[in-house]
Amino acid sequence: MKKTPLEKWIGGKLPDTHGSLSERIDRYQLQKLRETVAYVRERSSFYRGLYDGVVDDPARDFAAFSRLPFTTAGHLRREGMKMLCTSQDEIERVVTLQSSGTTGPPKRLFFTAEDLEATIDFFAHGMATLVEPKDTVIIFLPGTLQDSVGDLLARALVRTKVKPVVWGPIRDAAAARAEIMQHPNSCLVGIPTQILTWHGGIMGELFPMAG
Repeated sequence: MKKTPLEKWIGGKLPDTHGSLSERIDRYQLQKLRETVAYVRERSSFYRGLYDGVVDDPARDFAAFSRLPFTTAGHLRREGMKMLCTSQDEIERVVTLQSSGTTGPPKRLFFTAEDLEATIDFFAHGMATLVEPKDTVIIFLPGTLQDSVGDLLARALVRTKVKPVVWGPIRDAAAARAEIMQHPNSCLVGIPTQILTWHGGIMGELFPMAG
């Protein structure tokens, strides 16, 4: 089976070269889990409290790690700032997620410049499994704000010489169809539930004789 660019990228991230890629990933994950648990215990008051009484090496294997207490949406909503393991000055992007069906405060996710760069790097290598240089990708995701998901994806595609077209969320199937028709053989990226919701309208516009 032909290896994808993503597999090569993953392999390049692993310092261990012994065994299959799957085995190397397992060892790498456990090592990173140990490092992460130790890091958050040291840097975050929230995680120090959450893991109080947990054994010294809770990630000695996956079974032990699975017994760690979960963090919940409620934790994120009420104690998001206490979860931070870095100075607020290092935060480059804050994403606010409005609560669905509740009147509680919104949840906030915090990203450093390093987090954003890792996301762009992953997008670049992941999309290379689907598109090649000079291809076009229409992005049906929010992308007008800097460091929004559509913006990060567009920047990743530019690195691989793929043309990004940031359209935004689909609100009009006919307009989306017109955009698609301007870019033959393009790749579409969007929110799965939204693409499925508008699928009939878009396909009906693209193929009016179908069905």
